[in-house]
Amino acid sequence: MRTISILLLTAVVATLAAQAGAAPQTPGQAKIQVCGQLRNGPLNDWALPRTAARRLGLPTRFRGRTWTVLASTPCAFAMQSSRTVLRRWAKTQRGGLLIREHGVRGYHCSKTPTPPGGRGHAGGQCLYLAIGRRFGFYQLGSLSLAQAKRLVARGRLPVG
Repeated sequence: MRTISILLLTAVVATLAAQAGAAPQTPGQAKIQVCGQLRNGPLNDWALPRTAARRLGLPTRFRGRTWTVLASTPCAFAMQSSRTVLRRWAKTQRGGLLIREHGVRGYHCSKTPTPPGGRGHAGGQCLYLAIGRRFGFYQLGSLSLAQAKRLVARGRLPVG
């Protein structure tokens, strides 16, 4: 029964996260912003499908310990919360949830899947269901903060 509940919650969170990401900006909705980078996080290694990487003008493989934080919440909150959730991120099973007990009350967090044909997890995303606010942390390899900001401005970041 617990497995079914977790699967159902995973589906709901994934659906709401997709809707929040795909929904057009409305005057009352907060815009996604690049908050900063967290250094010395857990090691991550993931890959985009070749066709997606070529289309976006990005490398196919991302590897490193530096994590870029994006958010529609205040950046100070997103940076601190991302640091908290990242402590559990590497230990969580594929598709597992990182929920409230990890220090981010009200938020439901999960690992972010890569697009079909890729491998690994680009990072994680946390969504506050009641108000539609979210933040995410992504391992972007050797991309600088300035490069990440340009990609977000152009809508070409393959995550979040």
